[in-house]
Amino acid sequence: MKIAFLMYSAYGQAGTSVATQTLANSLAARQHEVELVSMFQYHDTPPLRFDPGITLRTLVDTRDGSADVTHPQHQVATELCPGAGWKPDDKNRYSRLIDERAAAYLKSADADVVIATAPAAIALVAALGTGRYITLGQAHTHYHHQSRASRQMLDLAIPRLDGFVTVTSKDAQTHRDAYGAVGTDFHAVPNAVTGTFMRSDVRESRIVTASGRMVDWKRFDLLVDAFGRLGTKYPDWTLRIYGSGAEKPKLRKQIDDMGATERILLMGHTKHLREELAKSALHTSTSTDETFGLTIVEAMTCGVPVLSTAGPHGPSEIISDGVDGALSPVGDAETFAKNLDWLMGDAETRARMGANAVEKARNYSNESQAITYETYLARLLTARDYRPEALCRATSSGDLELVVDPTRATGHRFTVLCVNAADGRQALMTGPAEQTANGHYAAIPGQLRLATGTWNVLLRREDDGVMRRIKVKELQQSANSLISGASSSPVRFRSFTRSPDGGYLQIVSRELPAHAEVLGIESAGSHLNVQMFALGVAAAQGGPQVDADGHGAHIIAQSRKNKESFFTIPCAFSNGGASFTIDLLQYGDRLIELDTIWDLSLSIPANLTVSGTAHRLRIGRFADDIVQRKPVNVFPQRVVATPQGRSVRFHPYYTDSNYLSIGLKLLT
Repeated sequence: MKIAFLMYSAYGQAGTSVATQTLANSLAARQHEVELVSMFQYHDTPPLRFDPGITLRTLVDTRDGSADVTHPQHQVATELCPGAGWKPDDKNRYSRLIDERAAAYLKSADADVVIATAPAAIALVAALGTGRYITLGQAHTHYHHQSRASRQMLDLAIPRLDGFVTVTSKDAQTHRDAYGAVGTDFHAVPNAVTGTFMRSDVRESRIVTASGRMVDWKRFDLLVDAFGRLGTKYPDWTLRIYGSGAEKPKLRKQIDDMGATERILLMGHTKHLREELAKSALHTSTSTDETFGLTIVEAMTCGVPVLSTAGPHGPSEIISDGVDGALSPVGDAETFAKNLDWLMGDAETRARMGANAVEKARNYSNESQAITYETYLARLLTARDYRPEALCRATSSGDLELVVDPTRATGHRFTVLCVNAADGRQALMTGPAEQTANGHYAAIPGQLRLATGTWNVLLRREDDGVMRRIKVKELQQSANSLISGASSSPVRFRSFTRSPDGGYLQIVSRELPAHAEVLGIESAGSHLNVQMFALGVAAAQGGPQVDADGHGAHIIAQSRKNKESFFTIPCAFSNGGASFTIDLLQYGDRLIELDTIWDLSLSIPANLTVSGTAHRLRIGRFADDIVQRKPVNVFPQRVVATPQGRSVRFHPYYTDSNYLSIGLKLLT
């Protein structure tokens, strides 16, 4: 198969670049056609060695003197991956030029699979990828280690991918729990580590090693503390810590204060870490958490057992406690010191664990990783042409009928699912699709209870379990989205629309105990006149039209920023119908003194309802096929001179949720 990698740069040596190089070379060695697409090129030649059969192309050339550096589009921030940040002084910045070049490449790509190796690359592939190839994202940092900006960008992109690979099973499950049934196939493939002929003599060695960036969550301070406690018992042992970072001065002081400068050595950075690990009797890791733990496997390839804190991801999945290493509770220096004491004092246990570690490391070989990817990609490729597309028709009762094009969804048995778009965790099966002469027919009944929110509609092929969102070919809407009776409770609205991220079928459901539905609005001069109907409320016929305090139905104008600030406005209410008028000459001065945004609700006393239940209903408009009213129902903005001499601009509007509010702005 042809496999393309979209990566930040093939001209660097960061961890992700090394991981990509390893996988690309392994796949090329297994006779796959591999292409590396480097978003940025800032050196003449890659510092890493790539298989000669691999094709390398660049999207933006940022070397000195390149025309791309001064290109007008490279001076404007990206639109497609905003979470990557805009750094105008960085030549390797995410710009409109990256957007344009990525779009051109992804439109013409002839690969079977396109793998995005970084958050920005994932965003680009999700936004621009075509159905001709499988789209795959990789996580080189686990779910909870992503920055907020990257997390937001990934949350939009990942549900649009065919597959997503993490380096641990724990992180794959975290992603499944976070996204739910979105159609993306989450899978764990560990990082690969090249084997070595080197073997440490762990019986005779008196060296303990550790490595990594010197940052707080690596907890080298805990390791120094634990090792320092054993100085008297093991005077001929040394601890060598490789790496550098912001915590190094603190560690140096800690070591000096302990009087351990001869026994605990800060070795700095080395390009030949494996050679140093091959001198060790025991390798250690004290991180609070690790995405994977590459050096753990590197130590194992040398026959060195590893003592690590039991972080929830990499170390706990790599190390079999007591077999090829040992696990210790996170953050517990005393227990870590006891485990150090045990392993430093037992040469035969180290030797036994070291031999087992070599065997364990074979699971992380280049070939093993490549074979795992081959199997996974082959499974995804069987679903490459499975892209359900349907003719959709809504009825006045809220049913939705679907006819799925059989050429876009081959197979024998299908099930339609409704999945909550907000979290993906609420999935409701609506029933099987039937085979007809025109395609796969299915219906989502209006009586299916969907909680308030937006729901994606997916078609699951039961032959192999593949799920995809259904794309809308044509959609015939009903002009009425109210699917419950006027006095029935709950009040249920249902409308159907295309998603903004590719035209996929979505159901917008609203289910409320009761609701004040706007029938009409007139804005004239300083007056706002509103007519509405109270749904889900059986109005009392005749009888007193006020409660014990002398209040009838009324409107509450609630301050958006201060819950304690509100005004009541008289309202006519009869047989469920209601109307009111807001006169800015009367209320403008008091409103503008307290806030600029006021949300409107209808308050109905208990004695005006058959059930004897009082209601406070947010006023809105849901009962037709317009899903977003804000850009459609635009009311004129009027300027009113108040009695106190203020000039106030008055603007009724619908919110993003289709509720009615008033905006005010003081002009003078």
